[in-house]
Amino acid sequence: MKTLRLFFVFIILFLLNINSNNAQSGIDTIKLMTYNVGNFGTEPTSSCPLFNFSLKSSYLRTILKYEKPDIIGMAKMNGDQQFCTDTIVNYILDSVCNGCWHYGNYSQLSTYPKENMLYFNTTKFGFIRSTVIYSGDQNISDITLHKLYYKASNLASTHDTVFLSIVLAHLLSGSGSITNRATEVAGAMTWLNAHITGNENLIFMGDFNTTASTEGCFQDLINSTNSNTRFYDPPNQLGNWSGNPGNYALYLTQSTRTTDPGDCNATGGLNNRFDHILITSAIKNGTDSIKYIAGSYKVIGQDGNHTGNALTDLPVNTSVPANVNTALYNMSEHLPVMLNLRINTTVSTGINHYNDLQSLVIIAPNPFASQTTISFSEEQINTTIKITDVPGKEIIKITHVQGKQVLIEKGILQTGIYFIQITDSNNNIINKKIIVQ
Repeated sequence: MKTLRLFFVFIILFLLNINSNNAQSGIDTIKLMTYNVGNFGTEPTSSCPLFNFSLKSSYLRTILKYEKPDIIGMAKMNGDQQFCTDTIVNYILDSVCNGCWHYGNYSQLSTYPKENMLYFNTTKFGFIRSTVIYSGDQNISDITLHKLYYKASNLASTHDTVFLSIVLAHLLSGSGSITNRATEVAGAMTWLNAHITGNENLIFMGDFNTTASTEGCFQDLINSTNSNTRFYDPPNQLGNWSGNPGNYALYLTQSTRTTDPGDCNATGGLNNRFDHILITSAIKNGTDSIKYIAGSYKVIGQDGNHTGNALTDLPVNTSVPANVNTALYNMSEHLPVMLNLRINTTVSTGINHYNDLQSLVIIAPNPFASQTTISFSEEQINTTIKITDVPGKEIIKITHVQGKQVLIEKGILQTGIYFIQITDSNNNIINKKIIVQ
């Protein structure tokens, strides 16, 4: 018995030592999610009462509190800029980690009214820029690349960290849109092939609306002739997803319903694999300090026992708690997809502009009645300042800003909320909110 006790003590000490060594060596685990939130933001009607904001928000909070992702890509949001930025953060994400969240840029270059947005935990990541890489189809949201950097604990002293770039897309739906989807991905890949010049940490994720891996858009992603922009399906579940859904039961993401619960979204039961997270070889093999954790790819709420059925049908789904299962069913016709990444921050990659850019700009007073001052921590050269109203209309644009301070007078600004986007000469972007009294 004494020998057995000593054995268990040894095991416990061994595990504690592993955890201690991991902490000291700068290893962290990041949880990444993509989720089509099913027209969240739409005003409820008598035909679609489930779009009630309070109801949908409670369902989304339940899901996110359960999984606690660090990075979230939300597709098919039906709200204006304020809804997609401050409202989502203040009313939903802050319940997961209060004061921890920020987002990539809001854009509608394609003029499509729905929006894709990336949100990230600022205790772990800083924001560098968002770049629209395809906006040529007015029937889909902009395909945008968001570049983040990891906030290593020794960042201030080493000036070294790792980068993660995420492309978020929602391709055109419908069985008759195969050619459109191929064109959309081809446009995005043209940009990536022109700008990704090394083996980088790159993810392509979202709702692809693909019925099989043989579709042209998916082939363009997984068979790119450029090894730097060739993507891999982490669980390696390629095939005819819609034609043989039973073979891919654990990876089907749409639809969670067979009848409409009240938001007028798609029904039909779980029979399609529309939602994906694809990774480059750098993440697959961990060659640039970020590595996919094998076996971590999962569809939240998918137990493999509901092919062709609703998520709430029998047998009871025990892969998630009952309240989470109910939330998944009511929140969207899609299920979220997640995977885990291991980040080793001890590998130096030579970041030069590592600070959290948001902290480098101070706007005071804010709110203001007559004027305010934008103060920079560093001298500016050819910086651009753009002020937009909540719907996104440009009100003021100041170009070629020099120096460390800019005075903004109320002028034509009416009382209300505005957004300031500051773009420096290196294309680093800072987003701030101002309130005019």
